[in-house]
Amino acid sequence: MEIDLSLAMHRIRRTTIAGVVLLAAVADVVSFRHMRELCLRHGEDHLAAVLIPLAVDGLIVVASMSILLASRYGSRGGLLAWSLLAAGSLASLGANVAIAEPTLIGRGTVRFDLPSDPADARSASESGTPARGDRRLSAFPSRLQARSKPHSTG
Repeated sequence: MEIDLSLAMHRIRRTTIAGVVLLAAVADVVSFRHMRELCLRHGEDHLAAVLIPLAVDGLIVVASMSILLASRYGSRGGLLAWSLLAAGSLASLGANVAIAEPTLIGRGTVRFDLPSDPADARSASESGTPARGDRRLSAFPSRLQARSKPHSTG
């Protein structure tokens, strides 16, 4: 019994596309959350905190599509597309590193630390303190508060 190669190639292509889309969606959600949190920590309003991550991730998508289109025509893509892809990727990576715990492992990984109890999350958001189980937020705000306090002279 002979296997239809065109059907097999179609299935491989479809599976590959689905995998890439899934991984891109997960990376986009993580990236968006980290950049939004970083924007809020640095005083941006809620609208800007949503638009900035969308702009950075959108930049990555547009640059990637431009490079993909160019490759379909036998080109490697222009300097602008590659520069924008690098800039967007570095901005996204920088936000992920800035939000991570101030440890070597924390800086090297991206993870979700969700509160184990929704009541903890609610009370944390009302009080402005990190929720129990949210280790990612525990050290960073205190460092920011220490930097923002005016020094007394005398």
